[in-house]
Amino acid sequence: MNRTVRIAFTVFVIVSLAGYVQWGVSQARNDGPCRSQSLTDNEQKLLDRYLILREKNGRLILSQKLGDSCEIRRAAASWIFDTIAGQSSVDDGAYETSHRETLNRIILQVWPAIANSPAVPDDGALADGKWNILSASIISDDTVGTIVSQEVLKGGLWTAEARLMFTRNLRATPRLIQLVIANKKSDIVSKLYALALETRTNRTLHGVSISSIIDDVKLTNTEAHVVENLRKRINAHEPVEWLDVEDLATDEL
Repeated sequence: MNRTVRIAFTVFVIVSLAGYVQWGVSQARNDGPCRSQSLTDNEQKLLDRYLILREKNGRLILSQKLGDSCEIRRAAASWIFDTIAGQSSVDDGAYETSHRETLNRIILQVWPAIANSPAVPDDGALADGKWNILSASIISDDTVGTIVSQEVLKGGLWTAEARLMFTRNLRATPRLIQLVIANKKSDIVSKLYALALETRTNRTLHGVSISSIIDDVKLTNTEAHVVENLRKRINAHEPVEWLDVEDLATDEL
């Protein structure tokens, strides 16, 4: 190999190595927030099991099982955190437009863990704040319907679920209404929410339904007021509105 060739080859190797090192540094810098190297063994196990983890600094991270792209996972985690807190980022619009389907898929997978697991334990506000997620327009009716169905079947029809059923066109609503009303274990508040929702689509036969639901039940002042609102709406052949029943929320406290 002559001197000129050796020099050219040496320059090529140096440039190539420099590029490789720079790429590695860049990747490490970009992927840093998504890596789990700083997690304890227990935290890593929680992340693997629940797919989401709230770190000690409050930051949320998502498991790589939810997608290989660090940037998308990081953006989704930030969106979830900000939405729960009632905040929005200047980049939300662009992210939501580009990754609507991905975000809906992620929400379906991590919802059960938020405020209900050792991975993301409730801090006193998280259990209420997480419902902001389902109020966001980017979250589809199908996603909301799936989650609301799970929640109602698990714990009954309460204010958070009822409000979404009033404001969203959920295919699951008629079935859930019937399940709540027919369930002898359903709380009176759950049944009144279900009845109010049912009268929005069928306002002909519910005078009897109200009587059967409240029969032998000692109503609170709030519940009695809501029943009166329902009777007035039904007798006037008017749709029940959320304002007619929202006071039931105070009976959950």
